[in-house]
Amino acid sequence: MPARVTFLGSRVPPLKAAPTPWAVVAAFAGVLSALSSSATALDRTADPGQADVLLYAPNELLVKFKADVSAALQRQLVEGRPTRAIKLTDSLDRLSANHCVRRIAPVFKDFQQNCQRLRALQSRDWTALTETERRLVRRRKRAPANVPVPALDRIYKLELESGVSVEAAVADYSRNPNVEYAETNYISLSRFHAQRSVLR
Repeated sequence: MPARVTFLGSRVPPLKAAPTPWAVVAAFAGVLSALSSSATALDRTADPGQADVLLYAPNELLVKFKADVSAALQRQLVEGRPTRAIKLTDSLDRLSANHCVRRIAPVFKDFQQNCQRLRALQSRDWTALTETERRLVRRRKRAPANVPVPALDRIYKLELESGVSVEAAVADYSRNPNVEYAETNYISLSRFHAQRSVLR
């Protein structure tokens, strides 16, 4: 049976930070409708007789920056500054140059604005909501009470030039004090399907 490719929400287990309440992440990821579905070519072909294996997208990594760095990065992206002209900290600028980062983009675009919209929906009269708005509110209520919303707006996808080692980039970014965690953009492959964690 041919492999089927399905794009899922970002898989971002923290490597250096404390455990994240992933039920909240799942609820908000669904509520904010941050995903887009499409197919993509994989960098390797799954053996139909092979057990589940874990691969990753070539030349891509996911990085969650510390709050001050993320704020500076977001300001420069809003200004339309080219990736190679973005200035963060000396150590991050060196990493960007050494690993040939060609593009930086937020994984959850407009996250804070969407959170505000959701809060506004929750305060409105239920009978005045559309069916779509009611579904969003119900999804939000699935998150545990009194748990802070994870800062998904600080997660960025970094695209590297072709041929650059993604493993080396993940290792270097993970060690940087301005980064909460970094990881490859995983693709989970099994005999009958492939599930790729990526945000476009």
